Amino acid sequence: MQAWKDCFMLMLKTVFPNNAAKMQKFYLTLIRHSPKISVRAFLQRFTTVAGYVVELPGVIHSRDATDTTKAVAPYEDSELANIMKHAFSLRWQTQYDLGHKAPPTVDYLQNAMEKIEVAFPLQNANGSSKNGGKPGKMSSLNDKMPKKKSTHASGEVLRSMQEVWGRVSDAQYERLQEVGF
Repeated sequence: MQAWKDCFMLMLKTVFPNNAAKMQKFYLTLIRHSPKISVRAFLQRFTTVAGYVVELPGVIHSRDATDTTKAVAPYEDSELANIMKHAFSLRWQTQYDLGHKAPPTVDYLQNAMEKIEVAFPLQNANGSSKNGGKPGKMSSLNDKMPKKKSTHASGEVLRSMQEVWGRVSDAQYERLQEVGF
């Protein structure tokens, strides 16, 4: 069985760097919750990704390891729950902090955040979280395509060309305006 584990670790080392476990632990602190996904699904996926830390190669598996080098330890449940809490929006974190202390477990955090998700949704009042119902933007396929606003009044481009190049004569300028340029 040890030979299989050694082969598996060698295969992982060909794909991942020697400090992949440490990098994964750092990456977990940067993940943010998206309002497109439910709290339950987000926490399940977060827990799954956090579980991979023990499987990834660490410095202990490299040539740089010494006698004092330690393996990267997985997160404890309370530590993982605290990191997960910081993945949510600041508004939800504030609501959590008003009624709770540091989350003791992931399940406790999940129950609390699901209640906050229902009470304080992250969507706008009109139900759209994409453009906030602003005019000029499509919020569904049935909306008309917004018209492109012109950046220059007619003739300004030609005048600026005439100033820069000095090659457009008055006759050419009038002809271009007649054509509709």
